[in-house]
Amino acid sequence: LKGKITVSMGGELYHFQDETGDIVVEIEHDEWHGVNATSDTIIVISGEIDREWASVKVDVDRISIAQ
Repeated sequence: LKGKITVSMGGELYHFQDETGDIVVEIEHDEWHGVNATSDTIIVISGEIDREWASVKVDVDRISIAQ
């Protein structure tokens, strides 16, 4: 997915927005690998869809600054 983190929800949860909409993503602290992103930074994330009973989020495995 290619887009922006718009809001930090606390802990490891963030709102992520791309051209199709927004979704909650979970980025564990060790997955950042030194990437510094603001709400203006276009990033690329990949991971797994985590469907729970009442919600859907992306559990991020990889994050990088978009080229």
